[in-house]
Amino acid sequence: MAHLDQKTRKSPQKGGTPRISHVLGLVNVVLFVVASLALVAFVNYGMRRHSLEEARGRSQVILQRNLAVHQYFNSQLKPRLFERLGQGGSVEPAYFDPTWMSSTYAVREINRIFYDNVENNDGLYYKEAAVDARSPDNEADEYERAFLEALRQNPSLNEWSGVRVIDGKPFFEVMVRGEAMEASCLRCHLDPDRAPADLVALYGPERSFDRFEGQLVSALSVRIPLAAAYANADRFSHRLYGVIGAVFIGLFALQWFLARRFVIRPLGTIQDKVVQIVHNESRLGEQVGSFDTLELNEVAAAFNSLSTNLKQSRDTLESQVAERTEELHHTNRLLEEDIRERQAVEDALREFSEFNASVINSLHDALIVIDAQDYRILSVNEVFLSEEGCLNEKGVLGRTCHEVIHGFSSPCFNDGRDCSLVRSAAAGEKVVVENEVQTPEGTRYKEVVAVPIKAADGKIRQIIHISRDVTERKEAESRIRELAYFDALTGLPNRRLFMDRLRQSMKMAQRRGKKLAVLFVDLDRFKNINDSLGHQMGDELLTRVARLMEECTRNMDTVARLSGDEFAIILEDVEHDDSPAIFAQRILDIFTEPLWVGGHQTYSSCSTGIALFPRDAEDADTLLKNADIAMYEAKRLGRNRYHFFSEDMNGLALKRLELENGIRRALLNDEFFLCFQPQINLDTGRITCLEALVRWQDPVKGLVSPGEFIPLAEETALILAIDEWVLRTACRQCRTWRDNGNPEVKVAVNISGMQFKQPKFIDLIDRVLAETGLPSECLELELTEGHLMDNIESTIMTLTDLKVRGISLAIDDFGTGYSSLSYLKNFPIDRVKIDQSFVRRLPEDGSDKAIVEAILALARSLDLNVIAEGVETELQLDYLKTRDCLEMQGYFFSRPCRVEELAPLLAQAAPYGQYGRAAVRL
Repeated sequence: MAHLDQKTRKSPQKGGTPRISHVLGLVNVVLFVVASLALVAFVNYGMRRHSLEEARGRSQVILQRNLAVHQYFNSQLKPRLFERLGQGGSVEPAYFDPTWMSSTYAVREINRIFYDNVENNDGLYYKEAAVDARSPDNEADEYERAFLEALRQNPSLNEWSGVRVIDGKPFFEVMVRGEAMEASCLRCHLDPDRAPADLVALYGPERSFDRFEGQLVSALSVRIPLAAAYANADRFSHRLYGVIGAVFIGLFALQWFLARRFVIRPLGTIQDKVVQIVHNESRLGEQVGSFDTLELNEVAAAFNSLSTNLKQSRDTLESQVAERTEELHHTNRLLEEDIRERQAVEDALREFSEFNASVINSLHDALIVIDAQDYRILSVNEVFLSEEGCLNEKGVLGRTCHEVIHGFSSPCFNDGRDCSLVRSAAAGEKVVVENEVQTPEGTRYKEVVAVPIKAADGKIRQIIHISRDVTERKEAESRIRELAYFDALTGLPNRRLFMDRLRQSMKMAQRRGKKLAVLFVDLDRFKNINDSLGHQMGDELLTRVARLMEECTRNMDTVARLSGDEFAIILEDVEHDDSPAIFAQRILDIFTEPLWVGGHQTYSSCSTGIALFPRDAEDADTLLKNADIAMYEAKRLGRNRYHFFSEDMNGLALKRLELENGIRRALLNDEFFLCFQPQINLDTGRITCLEALVRWQDPVKGLVSPGEFIPLAEETALILAIDEWVLRTACRQCRTWRDNGNPEVKVAVNISGMQFKQPKFIDLIDRVLAETGLPSECLELELTEGHLMDNIESTIMTLTDLKVRGISLAIDDFGTGYSSLSYLKNFPIDRVKIDQSFVRRLPEDGSDKAIVEAILALARSLDLNVIAEGVETELQLDYLKTRDCLEMQGYFFSRPCRVEELAPLLAQAAPYGQYGRAAVRL
């Protein structure tokens, strides 16, 4: 009954939601109003439409009448008038007032008289409108001008009609095509001088002239006022509104009376009965009487039946509640006894659980006890809670292990994962697995031990799950493996892993009857990049090249970094012997565009050697060695190319290796010695400088040419040790000559580009001068053009440091490199040496003569000294003397000499005086 009361109290009360009678009344009102408005609008529209049709008919009558007058005037009256005046036919017409020449004026006058005499015409008028009409009354207004323009553009257009509002009043207007200019009319309308003077004086000389024959000059316009007709329609509409309003009020009153009598009062009676029952439950079952309508009697019968049924249900429910209450009292007594028994058991279990918890929490590994049937967690230790970030056991107990540990919604084995719990339960023994776990900090590795716990019946009820974090151990193992098999800088396989893969690939190729290729790739002049940009930029370049090589290869191929700037590539399944060449060209194409490293634009290239299996070797070591030999051959041929291995290269490689070892041995065993070639000043005939030239006396081969060992020394960086030895030895010898009484002698030392770019080159110069005691002004350093142009800013700084120390600077082999005016202007150079290739064919060769003369003129303009190298004949001497080149060096004066051979020359005051300026032969 309380439930019934709660529902019924929510029933709508009086003044709440709208009554149905109100809704029906509102709908009827809206429908009536809409129908009334539609009726009035239709009647008003019909009356206005009738007025418009009537105006259209009147306008057509006026037009037809006026057109008839036009036709009669033009066809009957005008010819007679011309005939009487004697102005017809071909006779030139005499003066005649043009006012009576046109029917237009007659029609206009007739209409004026007619309409002025008609009462209440209310704006009805007829007009023939024209542009630039002689009479201002005929001047076309805005709409008429527009119609005339439309007529001229569209010859098929004859008429326009419609409603216009003028000064706030509606008019029906009809405009039709008027008359065109006739040839006879042009006598007065073409030229104002030919028109009657009184008309020109009356209307002005600017109107109605410059016409042409056939020109459309007028339009007929009729306006019928509609204001009165529209006002009658509006008055009738207002009266109709009044009639409809009265009918509406009467209908509304009748509806209200009937609704109150037959609907509102009966519904109110039923509502009052419902309210009484809601406020007084004892009245449940009371009935309402009958009403005047069949529908409301059916509603009352339904209400009476509902009231009776609710009373019966309430009585039944109360008896059932009493019976249930007695049963619950009995059950509560039994539960209290069970609770006391369970409490004793729980106390014993709690003590055992606390013991287990103390044992579990003493472990250093995460431990959980899991139900073997549904994988729900039964117990955990503190280490596990700490790893999972839980404050207490409530967050994990009762949840599944796959949900808590892995975040899965289903057991691990459903997704095909290796689950230690499943394996342990199936085997009935301890199982150890290793899992990879993704955490916000990254990937972690855990070693999991699963131990089953069996019940008395032998079935596995629970499983102990112990996990230990072994990430650090795995990382250490992975790091050891990477250090053993991968390059730390590029991440590519190192030499050890490369050789292992090469052996496996060779075995696979041999079984399948396939070929494979090994490419040995070495970056050209990589040391220059290291020396100029630093090792960090060099490392970035190596990493960049490694990535580009990986992009060029297939998944089955192997790219490895062997050491430094050396890379090796294994190409599997080589179909044709020339296939590796296509791939090698792809590697070369990597370097066609500049590589950006650390914000620097670098240009590089590579040399590649190719060896094929089984053609070139049958074991991995020999195959790689042969590819290395082919690479050196590619470098020897000019770099930036690839070369296949051939048997002839073995001998060249052995010879190169023997020569390189010989250079190292020569440095250790002091097998190098210096020769000095004099440089002569023809003004004085004296030796001004001695150029130090290194020579190698091999104990077995004898004298080795510098052209043979110097290029190899530059390739292998042994040139640095040779340069330092030459510099120190030359400075020591020059100091000895000065101490022996030759104070004017200087020594010139050639410096390689590699030595010049060393960061501590200036320190080396300072140290050698300090150790030998040679004054800096007695030392001249010779540099080639190409080496100076590699890094302009760094070169200028280094040359300036040398210059402020008093050291002379010379450009060797001038004219064979850049020969740039810019660097001659900016570099602190003392003199240039004309290369012997330009002197050798003097004076016969015209091109060499032009080059030599240009170098001499350039040096004079820049105030630089010039010395010519390679002077071997007297003709060359005489030619250069006549061009004011007075410093020379060459076999004509002296070959490079050992120290003991130079003693007589240094002792003479002017050993070459006979070749001085005075000896020039003209």
